[in-house]
Amino acid sequence: MKAKLNYTSIGPRLAVAKPLTPHVSSEYLMKLPPHQRLTCVYKRLYKLRFLMGDLQSYQNDYCNLLRRRFNHHDFNLRRNMMLGMNEQLSEESFANRLANTYAFVFNATCEPDAPIPKVNFYEDLKEALETRPETNVLQTMIRMERETPSIIKYDRKYSWVDGVIKFYELTKSNTGDLAPTSSVVFPSSRIKNLYNIMVWLPFGSKTSTKFENKSPQIEQRSDTPLGLAHNGESDIAHTLNQISAEGQAKVKEMSDESLKTTNAAVSDFVSKREGNMFIIDGEKYSKDSIICTNDGQGNKTCLKLKYNSVELFKQMQKLEYFCSLPNDINATYFECRKIT
Repeated sequence: MKAKLNYTSIGPRLAVAKPLTPHVSSEYLMKLPPHQRLTCVYKRLYKLRFLMGDLQSYQNDYCNLLRRRFNHHDFNLRRNMMLGMNEQLSEESFANRLANTYAFVFNATCEPDAPIPKVNFYEDLKEALETRPETNVLQTMIRMERETPSIIKYDRKYSWVDGVIKFYELTKSNTGDLAPTSSVVFPSSRIKNLYNIMVWLPFGSKTSTKFENKSPQIEQRSDTPLGLAHNGESDIAHTLNQISAEGQAKVKEMSDESLKTTNAAVSDFVSKREGNMFIIDGEKYSKDSIICTNDGQGNKTCLKLKYNSVELFKQMQKLEYFCSLPNDINATYFECRKIT
């Protein structure tokens, strides 16, 4: 495989001299005998193994998954066992699924044919390097290949499906229903049973579903460990209550919503107390945030802003402050300190 290493604004990129494998369509597959259709797609998927990652173990897991799916597993049997059906896919439908599977794996392993984006800030680089959904799905399948118990992985007849359902029915008869499922529509009773086993909480957009939550409401925010919710109060109010325990907090509220004016106000607020540690927090989905620090007299002084906490975080980075989680496990804010 001849390749060239190109250095770009988002890091080194390996470009092959010619395509590893040609694309395949359902029309092309229908022209082949049934067995050759599988061989055709298998060979193309196998050639993509080098693009699975840098680790040899990932490539090995990918190849093992391919061999087992193509050589030892019956797609129609797996489909019927999972869906509780008893029918065979038509040759045309099966060819379509083969072509779509190849396209999905190709998109998951190969870089899109698009110009390299220009990177000016960290957010640009993060966006350019964001993993595609197809890649996430394929990586999850590879992890499952490594972690799935052998009794399930090598069960070619999928007898474990009936075993799990029977176990669940036995458990249900002793303990009752684990969760309501009236708001969910299932294609078959078998999928409904598997759903009950795998998921105990209802999902969907319907609000009519009633579910009795017998435990305290638990929340997980990105900037705090798992803890009890703060009784419905806003994030800013919760932060003010936390820091008020250390001294009286004086809050000045800004009414201007323009980004330029708000950034200037933050810069002025920080410059007056450049050596201080600053606390920042905000509402996740609204244009409300707050920045607080000591006023030199043992109390807190705060500036309540009319823009999102993400913008406040960016502004603190521009002012050369490093923002991190506090040592207090109950805190729900960030602490920002001057980079020296």
